Amino acid sequence: LQPPASLYDFADGEFLNKIMCSIVPAKFTMSRVNKDVGEDAKCRIENLNHLLKNMINYYEEALNSHVICKLPDIRTIGTQPQAYVAGVELEKLFTLILGIAFQCDNNDTYVKAAYQLPEGVQNDLMTSYREVHDSTNLVMSNYIDTDALDKT
Repeated sequence: LQPPASLYDFADGEFLNKIMCSIVPAKFTMSRVNKDVGEDAKCRIENLNHLLKNMINYYEEALNSHVICKLPDIRTIGTQPQAYVAGVELEKLFTLILGIAFQCDNNDTYVKAAYQLPEGVQNDLMTSYREVHDSTNLVMSNYIDTDALDKT
């Protein structure tokens, strides 16, 4: 995949959907994604909604977890893609994508790739991953520790 030239280019949702199709091809598809949307805010919002809906479903069905954080503001990203706040909202999407990449069935591919990055980038990725995996502020696992229940 050829990465977008700027943060603004992620706002159309097409590239992010392509990323998810490469991470989990069995669960993500490009069939409902608008291509070459340009300045069409409605198409950007549709693409981002499609992405977010599929990501939430993947967390619930495949990872047995619920996304409990305030969801990224898709409307802001779609209508004001060059605004600072759109970048903040895109960062939330990136964090959720990272959580899927590092927890999916072929996660070793993405973990190995992360180790090839500069140390500062690795640290940033691990901080973002911990936000998803270790914190209960973004995603909550449905896993119940039955051993802990037996002790009560």
